[in-house]
Amino acid sequence: MSSHDIASVFDLLGKVSVELVPLLRVNGHAVTLREILVLDAVSKAGSLKRAALLLGVDYRTVWNTIDALEKTLGLRLVGREAGGAGGGGAHLTLFGEALLAKAKLVQARLASLLGGVDVGRPDVIIAGSDCEVMDRLVTELAEKGVYALYLKVGSTLGVEALKKGLCQVAGVHILDPKTGKYNEHLLSDPELRGRVVLVKGWKRVQGLAFNPRIPDPPGSLAGVVERGLTVANRVKGSGTRILLEYLLERTAKERGVPLSTLKRRLKGYDTEYTTHDEAASAVAAGRADVTLTVEWVARRHGLVFRPLVTEEYDLLVERGLLDRLPLRETTIFKGGITVVQ
Repeated sequence: MSSHDIASVFDLLGKVSVELVPLLRVNGHAVTLREILVLDAVSKAGSLKRAALLLGVDYRTVWNTIDALEKTLGLRLVGREAGGAGGGGAHLTLFGEALLAKAKLVQARLASLLGGVDVGRPDVIIAGSDCEVMDRLVTELAEKGVYALYLKVGSTLGVEALKKGLCQVAGVHILDPKTGKYNEHLLSDPELRGRVVLVKGWKRVQGLAFNPRIPDPPGSLAGVVERGLTVANRVKGSGTRILLEYLLERTAKERGVPLSTLKRRLKGYDTEYTTHDEAASAVAAGRADVTLTVEWVARRHGLVFRPLVTEEYDLLVERGLLDRLPLRETTIFKGGITVVQ
């Protein structure tokens, strides 16, 4: 995914509209919006044929929908009169009228409760690396009345989205190879300097996750290369890809071999998987032997995990937003927050 792609993603989000509809249940059986619309069309049109025209579907679709619903509920919902120039008449029975009336009542009450609120508009947009702790944070913020849209696009594209004003928070774990520190160097970026602060987040373990069929999986990248194992690599610019490049460079120095040689010997080096889950799925399916990922992803996909490094996952937050986010009220930041200016 490129910076152009991320802009396209946000463009798509702007075109998405949200319509909330009730899901009714009768004796435990779900009645879908599609079925309610068919009943409403019959009520308005007075025949199955005209109801089909009103809905823009064929006659058989209307007939089959009503027939299936009546059999599921064990109730006669539509009365039919055969023949006539209009193809026969149809009307809702008392059961059908009651069901339609209930659906309209619930929809009206739902609209009243929302009071014109655009439920599809988030209070804050978060873009960045995939992390289960971030998922928990989004849930806890919602419980406190702050609704976030969390886009798992990787650290680098999260930063790009923040630069373009497409999001207000970026979740990042980008190592600075020069200092060995995480994320703080991003504050000196000319496009972010003065606009954002860095909220120190949490630590997580990155390591090698192997397909269970690999016997005695190695605990280092050097071992992966020596065994001729195939890696499911991450997309360029992702925090994990940056970490892998750093580990390869360190391994090359330790072994006294050119970095280019090590990259050439690492099977699968040129592959690019967008997310942790995509890479782990490739390993689980046998399309690769190993990937560099976080521990919880390895567990979720049933992979054998060998820890390598403990990294830092932090939040780049627009300066004006920080005081409006109830971070201190969440269990994740219950000990307080540390802000780097």
